[in-house]
Amino acid sequence: MWIGCLAAVIASLLYGIFRLERWEFASLDARLLWRQENRLRDSDIQTLVVAIDDKTLGMMPNRRWPFPRSEYARLVKVLKDAGARCLGFDLRFEDSDPPEDQQLAAALRAAGNVYLGVRFDPQSSIFPGPMEIGDALDASLIATDPEGSARIKLKMESAALLPEVLARSARGLGSITVVPELADGMLRRFPVVVAYVPPGDTRVRLYASLPLLMAADHLGVPLSEIKVRLGDAIEIGDRRIPINESGEMVINYYGPFRGSLPLPSYIDVVESKYEPRYFRDKIVILGNTLSGGFDIQHTPFGGQYPGVLAQATVVQNILDGSAIREARPVFGWLLALAGALAMGLTRALSFRSQWITALLLGLAIVVSGALLLYYQFLWIEMVRPLLAVFVAFVGVSVSTFREASLARARVQGAVDALAEVAGAIAHARNPAELCQALETGIGRVLGAESAELRIHDAWMRERLSLAEAPPPAPASREGHLPLHLRGKEVGYVSLGPLSADADPALVSAVANFVALALENGAFFEESRDHFLSLTLTLADIIESNDQYTAGHCARVMEYASAIGERLGLSALELEELRYGALLHDVGKTVLDKPVLNKPGALSPEEMAEVRRHPELGRQWLQREKRLQGVSELVGTHHERWDGAGYPRGLAGEEIPLGGRILAAADVWDALTTDRPYRRALTFEEARRFLVEGRGTQFDPRVVDAFLAYLAETHEALPRAQG
Repeated sequence: MWIGCLAAVIASLLYGIFRLERWEFASLDARLLWRQENRLRDSDIQTLVVAIDDKTLGMMPNRRWPFPRSEYARLVKVLKDAGARCLGFDLRFEDSDPPEDQQLAAALRAAGNVYLGVRFDPQSSIFPGPMEIGDALDASLIATDPEGSARIKLKMESAALLPEVLARSARGLGSITVVPELADGMLRRFPVVVAYVPPGDTRVRLYASLPLLMAADHLGVPLSEIKVRLGDAIEIGDRRIPINESGEMVINYYGPFRGSLPLPSYIDVVESKYEPRYFRDKIVILGNTLSGGFDIQHTPFGGQYPGVLAQATVVQNILDGSAIREARPVFGWLLALAGALAMGLTRALSFRSQWITALLLGLAIVVSGALLLYYQFLWIEMVRPLLAVFVAFVGVSVSTFREASLARARVQGAVDALAEVAGAIAHARNPAELCQALETGIGRVLGAESAELRIHDAWMRERLSLAEAPPPAPASREGHLPLHLRGKEVGYVSLGPLSADADPALVSAVANFVALALENGAFFEESRDHFLSLTLTLADIIESNDQYTAGHCARVMEYASAIGERLGLSALELEELRYGALLHDVGKTVLDKPVLNKPGALSPEEMAEVRRHPELGRQWLQREKRLQGVSELVGTHHERWDGAGYPRGLAGEEIPLGGRILAAADVWDALTTDRPYRRALTFEEARRFLVEGRGTQFDPRVVDAFLAYLAETHEALPRAQG
């Protein structure tokens, strides 16, 4: 919503700052050109132009312009005899020529239906004239100081008057002043009434234009009955002419120069080449259409448009009610706001949907603007609404992109945090570390200041060794994240204040992740307990083959675990090491008991048989996928650091670290316990053996870690026997 309002404001500011009204004029021109064909049927045409054109000039006896005024007397008589309703002169007669003036004045008096044009000027100047303007134009005066005159922008300060004899002989005098747009010099508006301020006076007088006088004559409406409301309309009988505050109407051109109203040539008219019915009851305006003439205007239909044709178009607009109504600026502002607000509603959509919406809104504005002008003669703003839609589109797109970028960053951060949590879970050595990793991860992913797991499911609590936690009170559930498994709540996370931008979907996903992680952890602890129990049972079976090795596997596991912890093994590596320690002699289960329990030295054949047990154990354990890593430790626990071990003669780093640890732990336990072939060594003797084997039989790092452990715990170790 706020993006739409802001876009409308920005569009209006840009419209004013960059003077984009010329673009609006261009959009009006485009609409008129789109509707280019003449909409008038012959029966609808009430106005025509007698054109003083190149043909006329070429056929005149002296081919001189301007023509003698007596020449126009012929035209007045012809049109009077033909039954024309009235005749208007869009020509200037400021200079006096008494003989010629008398002949034309006589024709004007005889006809009684001729109007002459007067040119006003917005700048003060002195025109030669025999009388005051008030005396000459009193018959055309519509109002003095009308309501709204203070808002008039276009005021005339001077006028070029006609010789008195002509002014007295005409039926009326009307303004033929045209004022092109200042922005681009195009003639789009015509002052139907002219505001004139006499020199030395402050009163505003409104005078009728020539088209207005002739249209009122045709409609039979006296000038005194014409109502003028500046900024609204002029009412002539049942006709309503929309005007602005300066009395101008927007001209609704019917087409290009040669494609709008009829343009019979002056020479053809005076030589009676047209039947009288062609002019009967018509309004006829005489004017100059010569190529390069002084009265050529720039219009939407080109730059060679005769001013007289524009005046005739104004008359026809008044008669057929087709004058263009200009929508008030507030309408354009509201349309801009509506378009921008509609665009603002697309914030939740994709970029593709946004630009399609912007395109459709722009198309709707353009099409509605064209159709309203075509059918209703209504000119609505298009540039400001289109600009508002564009600005809103940019704003929505940028906002959406920014939010998407932030969301992606948040999601990526959450994914990275979850990946770290998953890694921490994988390396957790016990349920306490699992829960700690989850609590830390929840805080990072959700941006919570604190997170604490509370589990009230008995099975899960038992497997994970967690303290009992009752469900939270109903009044406090808002600060808790419930954990559900298969529709049952198993616990909750007590959360500190959450980040303001925490995504509900992310919160839900984290809750599911934590619940599944806890369940997997509980299952893993349960299966590990079962597996460890099974392995211990198997270790007992292994040791039952040898009366001297009772408890050997458990002690090797203890030593190996201590060494592995000091060397920084992961939880998984330590777990594999413990299983390897318990199962390292599993290969002996297939060997003969007499050989294993023989009190004396073994023969070479018996020794070779005994040395098979690491490889036999490795092959046997490889059958179980979960024991793949353990099998490698079992198969290498009799290898030596210097490569002199068995069964494969591996050396140094070729031997897995777990295998090197088991080698040291196994030898230590063998040295410190009684065997069939010897008595146990003392602690110091066994320790010296380890030190002497450092770098040859044993990995130096393993020996150093083992010696550190022994230094801490040798008082608790089993005493050597004998």
